[in-house]
Amino acid sequence: MESFERARLDAYFAKIAAQFAADEQAASFLVTHLLPERPGFVRAVASLSRLRAVLPKPKSISPAAQREVEQTFPVDALTRELFAETDTALDYGKVRRFGAAPDGIDFDFLRYVTRERALKEGTPFFLGSDMRPQPHCSFFLDLAKTLKAKSLQDYTYDFLESLDPPSDVLSATEDGLLAYREHCTEHRDEPMSPATWKRRRVTIHNFYDWAVDEAKLLARRPYYRRPNGRDVLSWGTTAALDVRHLTYEQWGFLDRVGLRGLLPDGTADPSFRSAHTLRDSAAGNLSITTGLRLREFRALLDIEVGPPRRDGTAKEVELQTIAKFGLPRTVEIQDATLREIDWYRRTERAAMVRRASRNLWRRREEFFVVDDVNTRQMKLRGVGTWSVKAMSRPSPRRYARWSPRYDT
Repeated sequence: MESFERARLDAYFAKIAAQFAADEQAASFLVTHLLPERPGFVRAVASLSRLRAVLPKPKSISPAAQREVEQTFPVDALTRELFAETDTALDYGKVRRFGAAPDGIDFDFLRYVTRERALKEGTPFFLGSDMRPQPHCSFFLDLAKTLKAKSLQDYTYDFLESLDPPSDVLSATEDGLLAYREHCTEHRDEPMSPATWKRRRVTIHNFYDWAVDEAKLLARRPYYRRPNGRDVLSWGTTAALDVRHLTYEQWGFLDRVGLRGLLPDGTADPSFRSAHTLRDSAAGNLSITTGLRLREFRALLDIEVGPPRRDGTAKEVELQTIAKFGLPRTVEIQDATLREIDWYRRTERAAMVRRASRNLWRRREEFFVVDDVNTRQMKLRGVGTWSVKAMSRPSPRRYARWSPRYDT
C-alpha cells in the first residue's frame, strides 16, 4: 500500500474509534486477516478495548503487517484445536488476560506456560493458612510428569479426602491411619467399596514413598509394610467383582436380540425402536473382541479399522497417544468383526452421511477438514499434517472430517 492510502485508513479508523469510545474498556482478542492495510484496524481495536492478543487467520497473513503488529501487541497462532474445546479456549483467555508483564520487561506469558517441560494443565496446588505452598505441591509436581490431567484430578480428590477430618499427613501415625481406614470403610454414611479403598490406599502409599525416598521429609513410613505388599491399610478383597460373565451363546443371543433387534427365531422384531442396529452390533463386537479401553474405543477412527482383508487375516491397529499413559500397544480386529463393520459402513453409515451432508457443510468451520488421507503411512493432511496414532483426544482426532464425502 502507498503511504497516503495507509494515512487515510488510519484517519478513518481513528475517527470511528473516537466516535464510539466507551467509558469502561473490555478485554478483547482480535481474529482477523492480517493483510497490509490491517495494522491501522488493529490499533483502532486496541484504542476501544484492552487488546490482549491478535490471532491472524493462517491463510491471510502479510509478513510485513505481522512484524509491524508484533512490535506493539502479542500475536499468537490461530489453530482449530485452540478453540475446539471450551476448557482449552478458557485457559488461553486466562493466560492472555492475566499474564501481563510489568512495564519495561519483555516477557511472553503464553510462550512461557506452553513451553516444553512446562507445568502441566490440571496440576493442583495446596496452600496453608498463611497462603504458602505446602509440601504436597512437590508430590503432585512429580506426578504431573507422567500423569494426565484427569488422573491428576482423581489423585487430588483422593488426597483431599484423606485430609478429612483435617490432619497433617506428615505427622500422621499408624493408629491415625487405621482410624481413617475404619472411618472410610465402616462408619461413613456411604462406606467405600473394597475397590474404591484400594485406589485410596495407592494414593497414600505413593505419597509416603515420595516423602521418604525422594523428598526426605520423613525418616520412615508411619506404618509397617510387609515385603509382599500387605500392610495395616489393606482391607477387603476385589477378587469377587460384581460382573456377570456371559458364555459365547449368551453373547450371541444378546447381540441378535438386544442389539440387532431380532426375535429369538431370527425374524425382525417390529417393536424394536433402534434405527442403527448394524452400528450397535458392530460396535459391540468391536469392543468385546479387541479389549479396547473406553477412551481408546471412543477415539478410534474409521481409517484405523480399515476394510476387511482378502486373505481373511486380522487387522492390527497401533495405538499410541490414546492408549493408557500414552504407551504404544497393538490390538487385533478379527476378520468377522471387520466384515460386520464394513457392512455397516456401506449401508447404514452411507445413508447417515448423505442425510447429514448439508448440516456438515454448514458447520464445516467447526471441523478439522481432511484434504488427504494417506492410509499407507496413516497420516491426515488438513490444517497441517497429522500422524493418526499421535493424534490425541480432544485434538483434531475428535473433529476430523473427510472433505469430499464428509466421512469420519
